[in-house]
Amino acid sequence: MPLKKITRPQDYFNHFENENLKSLAIRGGGMMFLVGGLSVVFQIGGVIVLGRLLSPEDFGLVVMASVITNLFFVFQDVGLADATIQASEINHEQISTLFWINLSFNTLITVILIALSPLVAKFYHRPQLTAIMMISSVIFIFIGLTTQHSALLKRRM
Repeated sequence: MPLKKITRPQDYFNHFENENLKSLAIRGGGMMFLVGGLSVVFQIGGVIVLGRLLSPEDFGLVVMASVITNLFFVFQDVGLADATIQASEINHEQISTLFWINLSFNTLITVILIALSPLVAKFYHRPQLTAIMMISSVIFIFIGLTTQHSALLKRRM
């Protein structure tokens, strides 16, 4: 398809063939629906597997720890991935800086959760929660290691 010159902003939307754009939107929406559905299936499957492997008391302890851990998932990205994806131009130094900031912030979240774990165990009157929370908080370090790389992959799509 030959490209035509775009002189006005509204011409940009007329630049694509309507049928092609419509099919792309439908296909993209279908893929998002499929990925979201598979994610839910895997999450439910994981809960079922944990429920079968752990005793009811141990499963309850994991759920108690995950309630606190999930509260911190809101802060795990801080918008740095969006900055990488949306920047018109980005160089290696900026990418490296964003990586180290993200890793540092997620490490801080891990340290905070480790520090809170005895308090959470005391609150629930379950000393076993201390170790469970400490171990489950390490996931934030892995998130910090992968967030910037995932953002770069999304940027290249």
